[in-house]
Amino acid sequence: MVLGNSCYIPPYYGGSGTLRRAESNQGKIECSLRFYPNPCQDYLIFQLNEKSKDYYNFMMYDELGRLVSAETFSTLLGQIMLDMSSYPSGIYQVIVYSATDVIIAHEKVIKTE
Repeated sequence: MVLGNSCYIPPYYGGSGTLRRAESNQGKIECSLRFYPNPCQDYLIFQLNEKSKDYYNFMMYDELGRLVSAETFSTLLGQIMLDMSSYPSGIYQVIVYSATDVIIAHEKVIKTE
């Protein structure tokens, strides 16, 4: 969620890079997602263990809370490769939202040279 030049980053929930169950008014969302390698250099891979017609929104923020990448992807792809080579070294927050704006993953990603 970006409002003008500022953005809102929900609190970090920690974890291993695997999606956890999320509760919403629409019910429960369950799927499995891995981020690797972490730390990464040139590419960050998202591997989805569920294939459906659902779409997810991916947002990545830098250490200052600035939105540096935003994508929408389908679980039909199975695996998404994000080119990280142009990003400077640092710690990034990756947030994945369901189509109904439920946060289903929130992970720290470390980019190295």
